[in-house]
Amino acid sequence: MTGRYYLLLAIIVTAMLVLAEMARAHSWYGAECCNNRDCEQLPDDAVTIEEGGYRVRYVAKLGLHVDVLVPFGGVKPSRDGHYHGCANTITFLCLYVPVNS
Repeated sequence: MTGRYYLLLAIIVTAMLVLAEMARAHSWYGAECCNNRDCEQLPDDAVTIEEGGYRVRYVAKLGLHVDVLVPFGGVKPSRDGHYHGCANTITFLCLYVPVNS
């Protein structure tokens, strides 16, 4: 086997590992929210803390302009230290918050 074969094999294996990690990265989104369909990591400045909850402002990947106040008790824990929002084309569904926020 040639060096090209091993290089191609290494590229394919690396790509498969990267894709598998990306698919697994947010598999913890709950089915009651969006179950990986409408959720995304939010920009750092999309969430601020106000009296009564988390103010969430961003344009969701499906086009919805989100501007909602999510009560402190109405959030779910994020497993990666980032804020994540779930929104479809009609409404904001839920907010995942880093544990120490």
